Amino acid sequence: MKNTYAVEFAATTFRTYEVEASSEDEAEALAFDRLESDPYASSAWRKSADIHNVERKNMFNTTHYEDKIPPLVLAALVRWGKQETLVGDFLMAFLSNDLRAAIERSGEIPLAAFRHIMLFARNELPFHCHGSLKKVEAWENEIYKNLEMNNDNRNTDV
Repeated sequence: MKNTYAVEFAATTFRTYEVEASSEDEAEALAFDRLESDPYASSAWRKSADIHNVERKNMFNTTHYEDKIPPLVLAALVRWGKQETLVGDFLMAFLSNDLRAAIERSGEIPLAAFRHIMLFARNELPFHCHGSLKKVEAWENEIYKNLEMNNDNRNTDV
């Protein structure tokens, strides 16, 4: 399993790129690739950029959210981020940035929790499992593949 790293560059200003990599060296290389293709970083800024800090992110930290997000929703977000299970209609809409549909499907989930769900997604989930319908559907397809692989590897004699 690949880890998520936050790689920060220092120049006149700072830029941080989150990348998924198997090692710190790979994270640095991937972050440099992202820096090179960043349309908002000028060529002068890129030339003077040096890596300032590389930090492995601890994903799925629920400590700051346990009293702000309903427990079933928080547990579902963690399982989704770990590609262990699919999410229901509410979280599918929320993670896809469809606020209207999320509100319509929220049921008993208080609107006050929405801000904290968004913060949890941004700070604790892999960046490519939320933010647009395209990202969410791609993540969902990966979960389906994982579930199929697990079913194929089950002992059917029992």
